[in-house]
Amino acid sequence: GEDGDRPLLLFLNGGGIPDINLNLSIVNGQIQVDVRDTAAIQKKEQWPVSILSDLVVVGEAFVPAPETESLSGLLKIHLGNRGFLMEDNPQLLRVRSNRRGIFVAGACRFPQEVSESLIEARAAAQEVMALLSKGTYIYDLAVAEVDPKKCAVCYTCPRLCPHSAITVEKYGERNVYIISGTSQETKWGAAKVDPASCYGCGICVAECPAKAITLRHLTDEQIYAQMGLME
Repeated sequence: GEDGDRPLLLFLNGGGIPDINLNLSIVNGQIQVDVRDTAAIQKKEQWPVSILSDLVVVGEAFVPAPETESLSGLLKIHLGNRGFLMEDNPQLLRVRSNRRGIFVAGACRFPQEVSESLIEARAAAQEVMALLSKGTYIYDLAVAEVDPKKCAVCYTCPRLCPHSAITVEKYGERNVYIISGTSQETKWGAAKVDPASCYGCGICVAECPAKAITLRHLTDEQIYAQMGLME
């Protein structure tokens, strides 16, 4: 530093800090860092601040791998604001994704130390063991169900489902439901929920314009009955 007692190691990381401008220059053989806070200048405070340093270390930027976006689209799992997979989702545990059976661990979530990656790898392995150890996967009881007779095939629910658990099936081909008076060869569509992928969040139930979707064991009538008991 200026006192000459010891070198000043100055770490600069302006990422994510709004209204901060940094300018580097060489003054008498030393690196001068001019820091400008535009918000403080507007308040007529004493800015900018100049710092003389012996060494400036600029942190390297960590960016997602080029394949991250395509992998996200292939697996239908969410990207965070910075382009990493499943960043800090408060509604899911650390290694879980928005799709059942797909777990995210390590630096693909966010740059981290090896020790943190190992912890997440062990957590992901435990999640997989919990799924496979019983031999049969038993999904949650409160999952969404679609009434094909009411479905308008508007594609609202497949677009809104955060877990990619809803598709549109050609029910005529599967002989699941045939409209009265039509032949068996008639092909028509209706939304279909994969119960193994459904988290039971209820978004599709709330947004369905045709009121064709209900949550199993949580229908409107059942909820009204529960509310009546609380009165």
